[in-house]
Amino acid sequence: QRVFKSRPWPKTVLEYAEMMRYTRHDNPEENERFGLVYNPKLGVDFTSKGDRLVVKYNFFKTTFDPQAWSRSMGRGGSAASADLPSAADLGVDAVALHKWRAYGGADFEPVLASGA
Repeated sequence: QRVFKSRPWPKTVLEYAEMMRYTRHDNPEENERFGLVYNPKLGVDFTSKGDRLVVKYNFFKTTFDPQAWSRSMGRGGSAASADLPSAADLGVDAVALHKWRAYGGADFEPVLASGA
């Protein structure tokens, strides 16, 4: 029960994505490099730097919130779409790829492409 009461927990996919932006580490240079925002109360941190991406990836691949998706249409992930392969290049459905990127999946594409 202490864990559940220790912080405000996300109720939607968008709230989860927002929560994953925060860190309790007050290191402006590192936070900027990883796209994180210092927040000592809401920060989420992991033992290994790469764990944040793995946890976020696993969460998003197993959840889908149609209301969140409909609100996020037109907003891509944080990576520039010009730098990412097209649906045809990847051999995937364009709508599915748009959903993936709208939820922030573009952040994971370099990791997936590396074979990690």
